[in-house]
Amino acid sequence: ATGMVFGSLQYPVDEIQYGGNGDIVQDTNTGPIAGTSNPGISAETSGPLANAGFRINTTGVYMIHYSITFRSFYANRSVVGVLMKAGDVNGVNSAVYGSANVQYLRYNTYGQWSTVSSTFTVDLSANQSIWLETVLLNGSGPFEAVTVGGAPSTLTITRIA
Repeated sequence: ATGMVFGSLQYPVDEIQYGGNGDIVQDTNTGPIAGTSNPGISAETSGPLANAGFRINTTGVYMIHYSITFRSFYANRSVVGVLMKAGDVNGVNSAVYGSANVQYLRYNTYGQWSTVSSTFTVDLSANQSIWLETVLLNGSGPFEAVTVGGAPSTLTITRIA
């Protein structure tokens, strides 16, 4: 039915350092922090996506949102961000259209922080995996996902159809 939500869960992004391009973002260590109904997903518990990815259990249209604040530790300028991938982490997978967001970071006393965020919809099939990966277009790492004012960076997955 139009306008319905079939479940939504929000997960905190772990505060860890990432080295550069293609690092899998850790976001399922503690379980969901908000949401009342499972949208048809389960956290990956083994392999390269353990504590970092999700298995789709219910085919549908999903609205996904992430908001991740990074702090740069690279003593220069970088362009870093995140995108979502879907498929098989060890096989065929692809970037999810509309999921990428990159920001300019400059390491100094006032500019080494930036937030990347995106909200997008995607058709997902049962048994697919999804995960967030870092993107490094210029510069270098390390950069770290951080908590701001007590609020962690988050990933929210909602099934809308």
